[in-house]
Amino acid sequence: MIDFPHFFHRILDTLFILRSHRGLGHARRLISSLLLETSPNGLVGLSEPVSAGMLAAATKVLAASEAPEARRRLWTVDQEGDGERKNLWWSAPTLAEERGVDLERILKPSQSK
Repeated sequence: MIDFPHFFHRILDTLFILRSHRGLGHARRLISSLLLETSPNGLVGLSEPVSAGMLAAATKVLAASEAPEARRRLWTVDQEGDGERKNLWWSAPTLAEERGVDLERILKPSQSK
């Protein structure tokens, strides 16, 4: 985790989750924690390129958030070159298409039996 005071309070550069521990919600919990621990006006960045799995986890967190302002606080950040940044919530459809992620399937409420 990098402190980047000019734009963001926190930037998550890399997260590796063992294959045996994937799909258990660890990435979602981390993103939620970062958003909760950062001041209400603070921004949280995910370093580009954002993987398909991280995109899915972040989008789920933002879609499920009871605090709509969280959607304006999570960004993707290109730390190389010009330091371009994009709001993740607004960029998610384009990023999902580029990475072959089916956002409709991800955001669809699970059917309980």
